[in-house]
Amino acid sequence: KFASTKIKSKDFKVALDTYNELLDLNSKDAYSYKKRADCKYELGDQKGAVADYKRAITIDSKYNKDELITSRIKSYYENNQSASRKEYEAYREKCKNFNEYGICTDTRIR
Repeated sequence: KFASTKIKSKDFKVALDTYNELLDLNSKDAYSYKKRADCKYELGDQKGAVADYKRAITIDSKYNKDELITSRIKSYYENNQSASRKEYEAYREKCKNFNEYGICTDTRIR
């Protein structure tokens, strides 16, 4: 609750630190990865946010249907074509199934 309150008040740095602590205690908490990604995104760390969003999806596939997450991942790859193009192409080559947002739905690929 503390971290959620900090996000609502736009205190993303404190919320980020709290989610870091929560993930130190439970590295399989998809919700905390999602919320930490939200904080990273708001703080300008899109690459870190995308990594956490993908981790949340790996742990709990319900996040694969979250339009905000999928649009942020897609936007990151589209806007960072030079540095991330190779990473994105490797990701696309490994995956056989994509959702309507261009996000891999193969649970074994992340």
